[in-house]
Amino acid sequence: MKRIPSPLLVSFLACLALAPWGIPGFQGQAAQAAPPPKGLATDNSTVVVLDLFNLSAEAKFDSWESLWGRGLRRAVFERKKVQVVPFPRIHSALQELHIDSYYIAPEQVPAIGKKLEADLVVLGSFIVADGVISASLKVVDGKTGRLLREETRFGNETEPEAFMGEMTGTLLKMLFGEETPPTPVPLPTEAPTPEPTPTTVP
Repeated sequence: MKRIPSPLLVSFLACLALAPWGIPGFQGQAAQAAPPPKGLATDNSTVVVLDLFNLSAEAKFDSWESLWGRGLRRAVFERKKVQVVPFPRIHSALQELHIDSYYIAPEQVPAIGKKLEADLVVLGSFIVADGVISASLKVVDGKTGRLLREETRFGNETEPEAFMGEMTGTLLKMLFGEETPPTPVPLPTEAPTPEPTPTTVP
């Protein structure tokens, strides 16, 4: 005897056959790409980018703290989308708040954010071991101290310029949602010059 499919089974098979073409909202859904990541910074918001902290055992990498911090501030400033707090103001605020600049934890951010009227504060640290650089960038809410986003990158100790370029691209993506190819950023080979004044570049 020929077996007759139940009405429920027939309806189910019909739905499967027609799903890609006949069900509203389904057509092309699988082919849709995920939306690009949205940046955390809004137009004209105030951003503080602190110097990175060297967590390595070797002091020879200490110079990278200010060099990389300055490079990140400059990259964010050049986007002309946000207000970047210049380093002299950051330095003065840390002194007035009696915050040790060797390392700043996210829970210390609200005091810094309030002092500098910052919406976002960028923290960073790095460690160099066995020829490998490991760096972490954190974007923290300047009012609540809540960690909004964190990214970690790895690089070669012998290629600090290339690594700086990758970190710059990472921060721009975190703040503005930009997808920029990593470009090596030259590091100064001479004694560091004074930080620019608030009327120029941070």
